[in-house]
Amino acid sequence: MFRGIFTTKAIMPWLLVGAIACVLAVPRFYWMLHGNYNAIMVIFLVMMLLPFLLLNTYGRRQIGLTKPGSWLRMLVAIALGCLGAFFVHALGVALYGETSPLHWYNAVKATITQRGNAIEMVRATPSLFLIFTLPAMTLSPLGEEFFFRGIFHETLVEGFNMRTALLADAAAFGLTHIAHYGLVLHSGTFTVLFPSVVWWVAQMAGAALLFSFARAYTGTLWGAVLCHAGFNATMMWCIFFALG
Repeated sequence: MFRGIFTTKAIMPWLLVGAIACVLAVPRFYWMLHGNYNAIMVIFLVMMLLPFLLLNTYGRRQIGLTKPGSWLRMLVAIALGCLGAFFVHALGVALYGETSPLHWYNAVKATITQRGNAIEMVRATPSLFLIFTLPAMTLSPLGEEFFFRGIFHETLVEGFNMRTALLADAAAFGLTHIAHYGLVLHSGTFTVLFPSVVWWVAQMAGAALLFSFARAYTGTLWGAVLCHAGFNATMMWCIFFALG
């Protein structure tokens, strides 16, 4: 599965991949906490490259980088992602209200409004929606699915078993997304948004399981990528048009 030195018994692949996950999380948290949101794209690009840097041809096939067998199932995967994102929105409204800063999508909305009047521009000209949401629909799904549902998941399946891989993958994905909501840095002081951060982590872990299901259902990692893209597209639609 892995190239060269990574196939030696001296290096346990699951430890290597776990270490990579931690290394990638550090700048992600730092940049998000300091408002450097565009820099996150660097993390996604690195994640996209990892299967080609670490894995051999067989390894890339093993993590699911194969052609889809059914385009209908790919469409179902997109629909599932859309439904998942709308559920997160609806739960946030039910628990905190549409305008509360504790609603997870309002936290994402705040990062957008800090960079200009994008919300107003898109509402006035809906055709701009695709331009503003394209990174969320491409770089994030590609990078995170290549890594989490690809390398990370398959390495844990080989090292342990499917159940452990699913749970560890979901937990890592959920905890990583605290960088996007739940931990706030203000005037040198960290604040944890408890208990809403618990809901957020649980939902992101649930989203990870949904993406894993999409991969299994479609028989290809591209199913997880499209499911994730559908999730992010719907999340952005809620942010631009559904929130007050």
